[in-house]
Amino acid sequence: MWKVVSMVFGMKNGRHRHGSFRLRNIRVQLGFNYAFGVTSCGRSRGLSLLWNDDTTLRILSSSSHHINEEVGGIGDAKHWRFTGFYGHPHPVTKHRHETWDLLRTLASRSSIPRVCRGGFNGIFLSVEKEGGNLRHIHQILSFHEAVGGCNLMGLGFRAENFTWITPGCGGILGRVMEGLISYLRNGGCIMILVQSNFFRTQSPRHFEGGDWDQGGSCNRLNPLLVEQVEDLFSVKNNGTNVEARLVNQHLYKSLKGSSFQILNITHMSEFRADTHPSTASGKKHDDCMHGCLPGLTDTWNGLYIKQLNVIKSRN
Repeated sequence: MWKVVSMVFGMKNGRHRHGSFRLRNIRVQLGFNYAFGVTSCGRSRGLSLLWNDDTTLRILSSSSHHINEEVGGIGDAKHWRFTGFYGHPHPVTKHRHETWDLLRTLASRSSIPRVCRGGFNGIFLSVEKEGGNLRHIHQILSFHEAVGGCNLMGLGFRAENFTWITPGCGGILGRVMEGLISYLRNGGCIMILVQSNFFRTQSPRHFEGGDWDQGGSCNRLNPLLVEQVEDLFSVKNNGTNVEARLVNQHLYKSLKGSSFQILNITHMSEFRADTHPSTASGKKHDDCMHGCLPGLTDTWNGLYIKQLNVIKSRN
C-alpha cells in the first residue's frame, strides 16, 4: 500500500553554485509543488523543505541549522509546528552549545504542538554510536539537557541499533585489528618467533569532573568501591571514562576466533584510581592516564607471567 507524502525535509544537500536551480530540479523529479532551501555554509551542507498543495505551510524562520514552519491554519484541528533541525557537525563543544541554544530558542516561540526532526549530531547514550571518535559524557549530557529543556520526547524507531555508525567493524580500530590478525594468521614474521599471541586490553583512565583538557582530576588516595567504578565506567550509565569498555567490546569482536589470548587488565585496574601521579602525591599536575612504579603495572606483568607458565605446563 502506497502512502502519499505531503512534506519532506532534507539535509546535507551538497554545495552548488546554482543551488536554487538544483533544488527546483529535485522538486520536479520528486513530484512536489513547492520547495524552500537554505544554501550550504561551511560544514553545514544545505537544508531543504518540499511540500504539496494539500499542505498549508508557512515558513517562520531559517538558518544554516534549521527550517522552522507552521503547518495548518489558526483554528485548524491539525494546526502544528515542524522544525527541521541540523546540529553543528564540528566537534568543538562551543559550536554544539550554539545549536542547542538555537533549539531552546525555537521551542520558546510557540506553545502549539511541535515535531522536531533531522540530524542533531548528538546521542543520548554512548552505546548508540559505533566507530569514530568517542563522544564525551559532557557532550551527551548537554544534548540530554537541550532536548529535555524543550519538552521533546523520542518517538522511537525501527532500524539499526546504532544511530551513529562509522563504516567497518568498530570503525578504524576494527579495521586495524582485522588487518593485524590476518597478517599473523597468514604467516607474519612474529609467528616465527612466538607460539602464543597475547593481546592486553585497554588500561582505564580515571578523570573526574571533566576530561584531561576540561579540568579533570584524579585525587583519589584509596581504591574505588564497586558502585564508584560503575559510576565512572558503566556503558549503560554513560560513565565518564566509559571509553575503555567500549574499545574492549570492539577488541573482543575482532579477536573472536583468532589465535590471540586476551590478557584482561581493564576491570581490575578500574578500581585503582589511587595509582596515578597526581597533585595529591606531590606532582605539579594530575596525570590520570599513567601509573606510578612500582605499582599496578607490576600486577599486569605478574598475570602475563602466570599465563605463560600455564601454557608451558600444558606443553
